[in-house]
Amino acid sequence: MIAAPAAMRDRLAGRLLALILPVALLAAGCRAPDGSVDGAGRSADVRAERARRAIRATLDELYAAFCFDPGAEPDWETQRRIYLEGAVFVPSIRPDRPPAGDDTERFLADFRAFARSESFRDTGFHERIVGTRIEVFGGVAHAFVAFEGFAPGDGETQTVGLDSLQLVFDGERWRLVSFTTQFEREGLPLPARFRDS
Repeated sequence: MIAAPAAMRDRLAGRLLALILPVALLAAGCRAPDGSVDGAGRSADVRAERARRAIRATLDELYAAFCFDPGAEPDWETQRRIYLEGAVFVPSIRPDRPPAGDDTERFLADFRAFARSESFRDTGFHERIVGTRIEVFGGVAHAFVAFEGFAPGDGETQTVGLDSLQLVFDGERWRLVSFTTQFEREGLPLPARFRDS
């Protein structure tokens, strides 16, 4: 009679161990025999990949909003929607001037003057993304965006550069909080690693 409850306890202990051990291994971040990360890690990877896709869509929307055809203007409304209040814009980094940040209103005023200038009003200006590197951790992200600028009529590349953007997730969408540009110039070519292969 005493042996029966002990056998039941052993079976119960075995079942509990079978339930608890996998959970403990997952919590400890153990890898499966195939080298994959535990379920929590896979879930985080899936979330990060979703975030990267959403950020890429935001970048595509933003760079389309920068573009304008002859006689037209950039999409100011879309740009404003993407920029988080308080966003900082650092004009292109050049050796002949120290870097300084502008707020959204100053950035848009300078961009408006550029779009309405004699040089671009009649030709328009487009930028195409030629490469992205996006890193995400939780609700913050950094994106390097390699781009080429050109007049839409001829498509000949006029500018090549790399933008560095920081974004945050506001609970609904990814918003831009900082933006700066480094243009390619003599002695400073855009490294191939920033272009999509």
